[in-house]
Amino acid sequence: MPKSDSLLGWKIVGHQTITVSNTAVGFTVVGLNVQRASCSVASNGIRWRADGTDPTSSVGEPAGPDDYTKSFYVDGDDVADFKAIRSSGSDAELNVIYEARNP
Repeated sequence: MPKSDSLLGWKIVGHQTITVSNTAVGFTVVGLNVQRASCSVASNGIRWRADGTDPTSSVGEPAGPDDYTKSFYVDGDDVADFKAIRSSGSDAELNVIYEARNP
């Protein structure tokens, strides 16, 4: 992913690596005016939702490190509602780049 999409009006305001285990977790970076999260699954699979309902290991959007679902964006109000859980017996790693619109 590019270091910055400044030509498109986005700037990076934070980074985070999240360990996704058997309890649903959301983004924990706050206070940065985050408007979009660029996510990349680094290891093992996850299920995620951004509608305010916790995913389970079998319900939610699947994403894994070895297929076309590896990278995805979460933006707008969905950033606050995002939650992920591992989809198999091993913890997953999710790398996140937080972005905000350039003024």
